[in-house]
Amino acid sequence: MRNAKTNRTILAAAMITVFGSAHAQEPVNINIPPKSENIVLPAPVPTPVAQPEIVFDETIVESTPDIRGLLVSRHEGMMNSLMTAPIKTVHVAVGERVKKNQLLVSFDCSTLEARLRSAKARLKQHQILFDANKELAVENAVTQLDLLMAEAKLEEGTADVQNVWAQLERCEIKAPYNGVITDIVADERESVQIGDALIGIVDDRNLDMIVHVPSVWIKNNLVGKRFKVQIDETGKEYDATVKRVTPKIDSSSGTVEVTATVKGSHKELLPGMSGAAEFPDSQ
Repeated sequence: MRNAKTNRTILAAAMITVFGSAHAQEPVNINIPPKSENIVLPAPVPTPVAQPEIVFDETIVESTPDIRGLLVSRHEGMMNSLMTAPIKTVHVAVGERVKKNQLLVSFDCSTLEARLRSAKARLKQHQILFDANKELAVENAVTQLDLLMAEAKLEEGTADVQNVWAQLERCEIKAPYNGVITDIVADERESVQIGDALIGIVDDRNLDMIVHVPSVWIKNNLVGKRFKVQIDETGKEYDATVKRVTPKIDSSSGTVEVTATVKGSHKELLPGMSGAAEFPDSQ
């Protein structure tokens, strides 16, 4: 029985050997594509990208431009010194309301006052000399040249007195109009030069409104045009009327400046306030 099993094993090994040899002798055909210098590859298929939806807002196109109005004073400025001298007294304070020709600043002009006394004394001498020569000229006791020289001295003395008086008038700075003191730059006992800033003053009662409107509006007559303005600081609406148009267009903004007056008297309005202006039927 063992011999039979051994024989079957030997037979199976022999068959495997014969089968493997037979397949090893058969040629294997491998298809290799011919060599090509230019290999064209198929183009990649692009992946579709979702495009954003464009929404056309008609309200933006049809909306009117934002027009603002600014309140400005008709009279506003800085009072400057007209002489070189120390300040004697500052008669007002910031925020104080003043009237036209009210004294604001006075200078120490003691030197000019002394010069005035000296000029008046010289003028008196020239007057005495001229009067004496004039009497002597009647009796031909002096020459005509002496009389003319005395008269010239008298005119020179008069001019000296007037010159000192003109300088003394600059020793006081007065308010040029009714208004409010907005700034005080110089202090008492401070020496200032000609042209130095002293006091700021603004007329807060006579106000104008400056508005920049589209330049295409000038094809219509804007003078006398009425509109409304909503002032931000007061929250109130006011009526205004265009009184003049500046004949110059701002090329960068495409606007033209117009000046208007606010109807009525409103103590709550101050220079620098602003608000939205509404012009009906201006296009």
